[in-house]
Amino acid sequence: MPFGSSSFRHPYIDLLTVEQALADYAVLVTTLKSQLNASDSRVIAFGGRYVCCVVYSLSVILLHTVTLTWDLSTV
Repeated sequence: MPFGSSSFRHPYIDLLTVEQALADYAVLVTTLKSQLNASDSRVIAFGGRYVCCVVYSLSVILLHTVTLTWDLSTV
């Protein structure tokens, strides 16, 4: 756990590590594709600043999850 025995106490309970955030996003994408019978569909993720950093990292680490990322903070 990132904060040892304090990981499940306030204020640490609402913080995720980068790995946890990426894992949560990957589960969300694969679950939605499965539930919508869209397993062969490509995923385009967009957002600004933090969100885009997360989805870009996801597209680099887990290539099968996200096809394209778009950073709206630079537009």
